[in-house]
Amino acid sequence: MQRIGQKASARRRTIPVAFALAVAVGGALGCRCGSGAGGDSATGADALPASDATPAPDATPPLDSGGGNGSDGAVPPCGPDVAPPGTGACPAACTGGCTPDNVCHIDCAAGACSDTTLTCPPGYDCAITCDGLDACDTTTIACPATYRCTLVCDVYDACGDVNLVCTDGWCDVQCGANGPPCGGAVVECGTGACTASCGTTDTLTLSCGSACSCVPCT
Repeated sequence: MQRIGQKASARRRTIPVAFALAVAVGGALGCRCGSGAGGDSATGADALPASDATPAPDATPPLDSGGGNGSDGAVPPCGPDVAPPGTGACPAACTGGCTPDNVCHIDCAAGACSDTTLTCPPGYDCAITCDGLDACDTTTIACPATYRCTLVCDVYDACGDVNLVCTDGWCDVQCGANGPPCGGAVVECGTGACTASCGTTDTLTLSCGSACSCVPCT
C-alpha cells in the first residue's frame, strides 16, 4: 500500500510540470488563436489594409434629369433652356393641352388655323403642330418671350407662307418629308437660337438677325 501511494503522488507532481512545459513551448512558437483563415475575425496584421476596404459610395448628387435641355431632350445651341414656370391652369390657347413640364401644345388640323394669328401664352414652352393641307397657311405665329418655341409641319402646304416671329427663346422649325410643307415660310429670328430642319426641298427662309445661333435648312 505504501508503494502504491508513492506512485500516485509522483503522478500528481508530473501533471503541473507537463502543463508548464506545454505553455512554454506554445509561447515560443507564437500561438495565433482566433486569427487567420480559420478564425472568426482578422485583427492586427491579419486586418485588411485601408486600400482594400470597400470605398464609400459617391456622394456627388445626380444631375438634374432635364439637364437644361429642351422638352424633347434636344440640346439647346446657346446654352440651357430656361424651365417654363407655367401658370397653374392650362391656357385656352393650348388646344392640344399642356404637359406636366409646362409645354403648351397648339394643334391645327387642315384649314383650322389658316390666315390667322396664333399667340403663344406667356410662361410656357410653345409647340405648334400644323397637320393637314393649309393648316397654318399664311398664319402669323407669335412665340413666347424667354421660352422655347417649336413649329412642326409635316403635310404638303401645311405651313405655306407662314410667318414665325421669335423672341429670346430657342426657336425651331421642323418641316417634314411629306410636302414640301413650308413653301414660302419666313422665320423672323430673335436673339435666341434659331434653327430649321427640312425633310424635302423647301423654300423656308430664316432671317437670322441677332440670333445667338442660326441654322437654316441644308
